[in-house]
Amino acid sequence: MSEALNGESSRMVENKFVKNLAALGRIPEVGERPARARAIIINHEGTKFIGILRQRVDSDPYVVFPGGGLEDSDQTFLAGVEREVEEELTNVHPGSVSYVENVLEFDNQFYLIGTIKNEDINFVVGGPEKDRDPAQHGTFLPGWYLISDIPQLNVVPQEVSLKLTDAYNQPQQLLSHLIQLKE
Repeated sequence: MSEALNGESSRMVENKFVKNLAALGRIPEVGERPARARAIIINHEGTKFIGILRQRVDSDPYVVFPGGGLEDSDQTFLAGVEREVEEELTNVHPGSVSYVENVLEFDNQFYLIGTIKNEDINFVVGGPEKDRDPAQHGTFLPGWYLISDIPQLNVVPQEVSLKLTDAYNQPQQLLSHLIQLKE
């Protein structure tokens, strides 16, 4: 694994779809630190992702990828993502997700891409989200969503969800992109 993930133990994924999606991203520079980091966690078959359905009082429902702001105590952005994922999903622990080195980047946020074999997760909202007043901050409902349903879901940011659906729906285009990367 690259030094960008600071030599943390390799948990490289075998899922071809996840690796192909990761090829659309880049390997971060050593020491590079975004303001926020999120996880795109896909099931082992490459058909579903973990999202958090947000319903705020004054807006339409939308789905976000788990993650959030990095803290000073996070030694790496991978450590920050694992902390945030465990906070927000409670029962998805560090080490249970295999991440790839490449990340998608959008609006000073890094999206780490990984896969998880165990789909039988009892999702429980944790961290600060569990203590927030739903009347003021809305609700947080984590769960599995079909990648093929992304066009009907309001998954934000749209730019990142489009990369996910493009990689899922257009494998030939993705293969062409991979060939260009090797040249």
